[in-house]
Amino acid sequence: MDFLVANAEYLPLKSESANCIILGELLEHLSEPDKVLIEVRRVLKAGASFLIISTPNAERFRKTKTRTYTDTCLMPKNKLDKFKFGANTHVFEFTKEELLSLLSKNHYEILYFTYLWLVPPFSLLYKIPLPSRFIRRIETMLLNVPAIAQKLSSDMICVVTRSSFS
Repeated sequence: MDFLVANAEYLPLKSESANCIILGELLEHLSEPDKVLIEVRRVLKAGASFLIISTPNAERFRKTKTRTYTDTCLMPKNKLDKFKFGANTHVFEFTKEELLSLLSKNHYEILYFTYLWLVPPFSLLYKIPLPSRFIRRIETMLLNVPAIAQKLSSDMICVVTRSSFS
């Protein structure tokens, strides 16, 4: 396995040369995530290649004002500056629907989506003297309940491949 650190908008790779690319906690920091997704699609091999994406779950932050992909695309810049970030380095914070729409728009086929890591109040369980495998089992069961996962998970992970028509 080779690892490469590079500008995600201009990857120093030949077209259709990569089997797998991981964008871990990256998309939310980009002002133009479409550019990166187009570039990644260029270097992924046609057929059995994968893009693995993780990004924070914006649903967790919706109690406060946050910048989302939809908000930012539709709102004038002077109003954007008044919005509060969930994290001050995030440009966008995606909901599941926004993330899947962005990927679909950029010609990716969604193979797998899930939420990861429940957050407070669930994290209080880690202070109870219970085996961590037991707590993780409970957390995994709760993550399978969409209403709980959507509101309380800290991250989302998505595995996609290039659409055959791209």
